[in-house]
Amino acid sequence: IQVPIERVEELVNAEYVQTKFLKNQFVLWGKVTVYGLTEDGKNQFVGLSFTTSMISYITERFLDVELILEEDTGLKIPNSAIAEKNFFLVEKKYLHQSNINGKDGVLRETYTEDGDITTEFIETTIYNVEDDIYYLDESVLQIGDVLHMEDSAETMTVSKQASLVGVYNINKGYADFKQIRILYHNDEYSIVESNTMYGLNCYDHIALDASSVVD
Repeated sequence: IQVPIERVEELVNAEYVQTKFLKNQFVLWGKVTVYGLTEDGKNQFVGLSFTTSMISYITERFLDVELILEEDTGLKIPNSAIAEKNFFLVEKKYLHQSNINGKDGVLRETYTEDGDITTEFIETTIYNVEDDIYYLDESVLQIGDVLHMEDSAETMTVSKQASLVGVYNINKGYADFKQIRILYHNDEYSIVESNTMYGLNCYDHIALDASSVVD
């Protein structure tokens, strides 16, 4: 196979490398041997020798292989499913639970018909938490909304935003954004952490093309 020059030393030092045969997904350890450079001088020919499984590949003139130099375990998803989405950042102390259904939400400032200040409970979905900062959906809040802390005169104005990388979960028949943490990626797919809070679990259904999805 042809290998970029900058990766050859890594293979030589390893002596043996895990090689996945894409024809049938078999993984074998191959002994590394280095040969000459390609004509453009950017790649080097590397031989991989095996002592088993010849019967599986002897009729193939060409084989596609993948070298496994680092291995990460997680959920494999196509890159076309990955999207980036903006959220409002709200401090944890402004999140409350409804007395009626126990759902999470915030107390947003509003006005009565007489012009008096009051609050209304707005149900929100939490998409991520970082250092007591919650990521809340843009669809239920607006920049400039004033949030009240329960049993306190303290308030905050919604303004700060940040983005998350994720996919659209469609288990319930509609698109629901879920954050992902990418462990590894190539041109076609990514490996992401599984069973994370606010993230994906094994057997979840996700939209294949995130660009065509509407929340």
